[in-house]
Order: sequence, then C-alpha cells, then structure tokens
Amino acid sequence: MSEEERRKTVSIRGVDEEIYGKLVATAKSLGKNIGEAATEAFKLFIITVEAASKSIDNAVTKSKKVGNAFMEGVKEEMAITVGNIDELTITKKDLEAAGRKVIFKNVKRLVFTEDVDSSTFNKYVDSIIMCDELVLPSSIPRLSVLSKCRYVKKVSSG
Repeated sequence: MSEEERRKTVSIRGVDEEIYGKLVATAKSLGKNIGEAATEAFKLFIITVEAASKSIDNAVTKSKKVGNAFMEGVKEEMAITVGNIDELTITKKDLEAAGRKVIFKNVKRLVFTEDVDSSTFNKYVDSIIMCDELVLPSSIPRLSVLSKCRYVKKVSSG
C-alpha cells in the first residue's frame, strides 16, 4: 500500500477546539500539516497506552506473586487447633513435629510430659482454652503457662 493510499480524509467529532488549535499551531511551527501532526499524536497516544498497559500487567503479575508468597507465609505461621478430646498427652517430639504453634481447645485433661521444657512450650503452644485439668512438667514456670490459658479449671504438676 502506497503512502497516499494509506492516507485519507477523516472527520473526527468531539475534538476540543482549544486542543485542536494548539495542534494546528504546533504543526505549523514544525513545518507539518495538520494530518501529519495528528498522525504523530495518535501514534504517541497508542504507544503511551500500550506501554501503560504493559506496566499495569507487570505490576499485577508482580502483585499476585507477592500476594501468593505472603499467603504462603501466613499459612506457615497459622496455628494448628487440636481439640474436643477427653484426654491428651503431649510430648516434646509431638510439639516439634507440628512445626508451628498449636491451640489446645476443649481438652478435658491435657498432660505435657516431663521432656517438654519451657522453651519448647513457649515456642509451640499458642493457647490452652477450656481445659478441665492441665498437667505440666515441674520445670515450666506456671505464670508463663497461665498467660496462655483461658477457662482452665485446674493446673497441676505431673
């Protein structure tokens, strides 16, 4: 297609008169006719929109990746809930195998074995809720345990 065949007379409705006037003045100052100036303006507009679209697509893709990574981190940090059990005995190995915080809820009798030390207890036990009897190793300070307890009727040493 020749240059002349690609160009045709176009009528565009709704063009702001002030902007059109500035386009005409700019075209004259550059030694171009209004058609050439309008074509350049259209090209620039299309390039700008395409570039913005690509930038937005990249930002959305990166945001999704960040969001997914964040959710994976949240899942790793979320506590496991164990509950609705009459009697449960927990060892240090049990807590370490969980690999994250544990919430003990509605366990009638909860026993932590003597191998559960204060450090392990604080690292893995998030809270103890609604427990009739809680049996702890004698090595764990009671106040640090009680700060994690809600609605516990009795606390004793094993």
